[in-house]
Amino acid sequence: MDSILWREESDRYTQRALKAANGDVDRLFAHHRDLARQGREVMDALGFAPTRVLDLGCGYGGGVQAFAEQYPDAEFEGVDPGAESIATARRLVSHGRARFTVGFGHDLPQADESFDLVLLVMVLQWVPRAYLARTIAQAERVLRVGGMILLWDFAPFQMVMSQSRHNDQVYIFKNDYKEMFTALPWLRLVHHYVKRMEMGPGYQFSSSFIKKCPIEQIYALTPGPTEN
Repeated sequence: MDSILWREESDRYTQRALKAANGDVDRLFAHHRDLARQGREVMDALGFAPTRVLDLGCGYGGGVQAFAEQYPDAEFEGVDPGAESIATARRLVSHGRARFTVGFGHDLPQADESFDLVLLVMVLQWVPRAYLARTIAQAERVLRVGGMILLWDFAPFQMVMSQSRHNDQVYIFKNDYKEMFTALPWLRLVHHYVKRMEMGPGYQFSSSFIKKCPIEQIYALTPGPTEN
């Protein structure tokens, strides 16, 4: 699956969600609000309160709306490939300090260390494998030191891929994505929980809270090698 195809698939996902909600915005945002409440509880316990939040793969804006209700004074940005998805987010999200742009996680224009919270809600499973490492690197790049990545995905029993039921050109990849982030030593897993979903055996919802630590706390400073 490439980026051009995903522009279409994002909009189709939004169309399906709107149809399923039958015009009920509260129903549309219900799942995101559950996630935001759970995320707020964990971040409160960690003594962390975000002020600038980036939602990668924001879709129709459910994550931004839900977290804005928890943190009404924060600023939010949402990025998604789908133009219709972004237009829907602009229409539905009521928070005055939220803005949405069409874009891709592997090619972000945002400045280095410009956010203290990056949301990835069931996104990385859809990212083409050719863009996965770049997407992870971009999420880390725009995150401030001391900030947090909130990563929600399926907890895999094994690495598997499956074709989308809606488009056989689109593949879904189950990986332990938190391990990819924490392979960078300055990204530390500070909280993690897994819960069973109603979708049946093999489906568990994984929530990972990953903190970006100062480099000097990770590496010991020693004299450099002697040069002849």
